[in-house]
Amino acid sequence: PPRSVRALAADAPSALAGLRSAAMGKTSYKVALATQGTRGDFQPMLALGLGFRGAGHEVLLMGNEDHVKAAREFAFDGVVCCAEVKDILKSEHGKKAMETGDLISAAKAFEGDQEDWSERFRNGLNKFEPDVLIYSPLIQGLCEWYATTVKPDLVALQAGYQPQMIPSSDFGPIVLHRVELEEGC
Repeated sequence: PPRSVRALAADAPSALAGLRSAAMGKTSYKVALATQGTRGDFQPMLALGLGFRGAGHEVLLMGNEDHVKAAREFAFDGVVCCAEVKDILKSEHGKKAMETGDLISAAKAFEGDQEDWSERFRNGLNKFEPDVLIYSPLIQGLCEWYATTVKPDLVALQAGYQPQMIPSSDFGPIVLHRVELEEGC
């Protein structure tokens, strides 16, 4: 089940301690970057990957087929671990979601998808053996599943780089709105 913001915040000190202990004696890290969505979701992860690689770290990019293709153009290894968003948006459910703003209706486009994305995700990460996993919100489910059930000692960080993820005095992140609704606030 989804964890609340309070539960995630409570885990932050142990995640930082894990990162510190992983850093002892290391001069470079294995960094896995995972994203789902359109090019606008992927490009910040690609920029992070270029920065990490430039600093001497090993990087794996994970995403849909288009993301991995672009990653390989920049000489990164990649793992296809999620459905292609452009195909979802072309479906009737995807079109309805774009017309109405009801993004939940786009989820119905996955009904016929028989691919085991969690297995691809798990196998890709197990083979790479990352020290750190950084992910975007649209792939949060797979990342948190992996970090809590498969490799609980993995430092996993969500990158909230989109406008809806940056809180202000007028606008909190989507995750917070969902928690407030769930808790009846």
